[in-house]
Amino acid sequence: MSMQTSAIKIFLICTVSFLTTATVWGTPQKITLDELLDMVETHDDVYQLEKANLKSVEELKGLAIKAFLPEVSFSRVHSRTLESRSASNASSNIVIPEQNTYKDILQIQQPIYAGGKLVENFIQSQELEKLYKHTMESVKSDIKYQVSILYFDYHRYKTIQDNFSKFHPQIEQSLNKLKSLYESGSLSYLDYLSAEQKYQEFESEKQSIDDYLKQMKISIKNQLSIEGPFELVSPSLNIKPIEKDLEWHLDYANNQRLDLKMIDLRKEIDEREARLRRPGTEVFLSGEYFWSGLSFPPSDDKEWRISLTASIPLYDFTITGEAGKQKVEPNIDNRVKNYGVALFNKNQITNKRIAETQKLYATRYESDINRLSKDIIAEVTQTFFEIQRTYNKFELHKKHKERLSKIKDVFEYNYKAGKEPEDAYFEFLLNQFKHVSDQARINFDFLIAYLKLKKACGGEML
Repeated sequence: MSMQTSAIKIFLICTVSFLTTATVWGTPQKITLDELLDMVETHDDVYQLEKANLKSVEELKGLAIKAFLPEVSFSRVHSRTLESRSASNASSNIVIPEQNTYKDILQIQQPIYAGGKLVENFIQSQELEKLYKHTMESVKSDIKYQVSILYFDYHRYKTIQDNFSKFHPQIEQSLNKLKSLYESGSLSYLDYLSAEQKYQEFESEKQSIDDYLKQMKISIKNQLSIEGPFELVSPSLNIKPIEKDLEWHLDYANNQRLDLKMIDLRKEIDEREARLRRPGTEVFLSGEYFWSGLSFPPSDDKEWRISLTASIPLYDFTITGEAGKQKVEPNIDNRVKNYGVALFNKNQITNKRIAETQKLYATRYESDINRLSKDIIAEVTQTFFEIQRTYNKFELHKKHKERLSKIKDVFEYNYKAGKEPEDAYFEFLLNQFKHVSDQARINFDFLIAYLKLKKACGGEML
């Protein structure tokens, strides 16, 4: 009896454990917008690639620091000759013993002067690191913007889907009453046919929204690698007018837009790259320690050498003939995308050519900044007035909602009292559904317009 009781207890414990586990695994996880945006930094493939690119640029900074330090190298040469007899007399007992030869060289080289290039190279590595950080932040901001748009779009149509579920039974019931009236001869065929067509359009719209919601959830799941079932938590609808004027937003955009900062950084990097390519005097202090030894006859020699080496460019004799007469006209479209530096043959670079290249790129960057500044003004202005129009729609619809609420109470009272026909009630239900669905569209239109304005100004998504 005791064994049976124990077996029943074990069975019950296992059953409860299994059901609890199944319930936990079957419950969709609730995900807020903040949690979705946090997933961008850990799960989005494009952002992970940019982080890897930044790490490779950070290694350049280490190499720039290393250039200030002395370079130490050590080499050893070891040769061994086996024991042998004298070749002049094979019968002789003269034996040449085994011989080992050693030669060690320790070399230390310290840069003393490089015309400021060591410092310039270090600053260049810092600027490149800053450029890639801006690029990474820009990519992250774009991805967060796309995810936020998907999130608000999803809840726009999720709200409409909920309205379908709320109004569908009433509309279907009213259509069935209209059908009974038609079959009894109390309603004309055209009136019933019109109501049936509107109901089919209602059903078709519902199916389209159901499919669209499934598609958006799959997009979010794939982009952020979400495992298992999940539900997106509804956002708070904080709809209020913009407090700052257009001029404030334009000034904010000019100070915050990363693409403007990246153009300035690329200009500085290109100018510094041209200076680094310019030939200059370099001075190195070298110290060498030699140690050599011979096992037979025994010897041990040591020697120190200290030298000062200077490299002074006088004239580049490789620029001759047509190569020296070519005009500098780099193809801007085919320039190096990351740094914007044209790839010239090092032997053909002179101070004059570098000056011409710098002037050419300065003109190009000035043109890029002017073009981008105009685009920013247009983008900020458009999104600013878009959000103003959307807020005005919201206020107008709110007043319309108050009037409709009073009409609804009167109409439903008259309908229940038999003073309103069934076809009028059917139209009333469709209009009520359209009104609440339009309200959802306007609410999320405002939130999306607000996102667009934040993006145009270079601000954070939230």
